[in-house]
Amino acid sequence: MNESTHTDATAGRVEALLNYLDVTAEKPVTFMYKTENGTPQRSYQNVKHTMSILNGRAVDERVPKLDDVPEPYAENVWDDRGP
Repeated sequence: MNESTHTDATAGRVEALLNYLDVTAEKPVTFMYKTENGTPQRSYQNVKHTMSILNGRAVDERVPKLDDVPEPYAENVWDDRGP
């Protein structure tokens, strides 16, 4: 296990560092090629936050499954068979 992760097995959770985009006034952009005129390839900065990640298996039976949600709320948007 690395230094950015801490496991609490009794509570069923993990503390981990997650990267988030820092708040900016402009839309974040990443150029996938070398830019000209010294423009940076990324227009944003990442900020690390320590977050608790809970084990969802303990509440698995209480959370509704997508298959149990009535139409039209559970629409398969990846179904490319057509109407």
